[in-house]
Amino acid sequence: MLYLKLHPRDGRNKTVIRHLMTKQVNIIGVFMTIPALVDDAKFLIENDRHLAALSVLLLAVAGSSRRKYPDRKNIGDGQAFKWFLGGMIRKLLLNDDDLDAHDRIGIRVEVDGNQLPMEDVFYKYYRCALVHEGQLSAEVAIVPPRGDLRAGVIGGSISLGPVFEIDYGWLDVLTACVVHAPCNGDLFGIEHNVCVLKADVDEESFEKDLKERFGLSDAKLEYVVRVVKKIGPENVAGQADIVSFTRDLIESFTLHNGALLSLRTDNIRFAEDPVYYERAADLLKSIAIAYETKRVE
Repeated sequence: MLYLKLHPRDGRNKTVIRHLMTKQVNIIGVFMTIPALVDDAKFLIENDRHLAALSVLLLAVAGSSRRKYPDRKNIGDGQAFKWFLGGMIRKLLLNDDDLDAHDRIGIRVEVDGNQLPMEDVFYKYYRCALVHEGQLSAEVAIVPPRGDLRAGVIGGSISLGPVFEIDYGWLDVLTACVVHAPCNGDLFGIEHNVCVLKADVDEESFEKDLKERFGLSDAKLEYVVRVVKKIGPENVAGQADIVSFTRDLIESFTLHNGALLSLRTDNIRFAEDPVYYERAADLLKSIAIAYETKRVE
């Protein structure tokens, strides 16, 4: 197993980092596996070699991105890297469970006078700088954390200014992106599931029917579908007393009243409306029976 003990200001280490990063395909394919890279990064973090850990984790991100997007003819290395990292950061930090999406994170930051998506910053100023220069760009840095996160919480902070800074917490974020990526499930022994419409359900007709029956906007329907997917459609559909189950969801704020205003009887409070909870339960069950949970292969 390869362990790197690199000091970022040592010119020899710049050469080592550049060599490792530019030979990433051979390293991952022949000498190492993605789990081995993650293990090495943990070792480097434990030994206060945070720049080296960042370099190794960016290798693991690059390798993971090609497992998710193997079509090299139509998807370049940079696009694959950004799509993979953007989707996983959004999933982990913004609690977005859409495993198949490769949209932007939605977090834009200013670096060197330019507003860029966060994943672009990682690619251009961290990954590419290490690949081509063997060191970070002068515009960015990685620094110790300025505060502590709650136990069990994964996250990192950023600092805007003349130099854009990420803290060491982002090493944990990158690690989680690699370990918990569905495309790497077989490598880390993690089973991933995704909630999808059943094959015999026409999405356009299904959504149109629900919006008309329950008076929902696109945004409110999307929100309720997300709640059902998070709970699990089989769990929702299998409730013996789905009205009581739905009421518990609403009263615990797992399902927010604001999305269900169209289900109310006019001028009657939620708690006093006998029809409201029945209609809400009907909505949840209508969604649940149209979806199924599948294992991500």
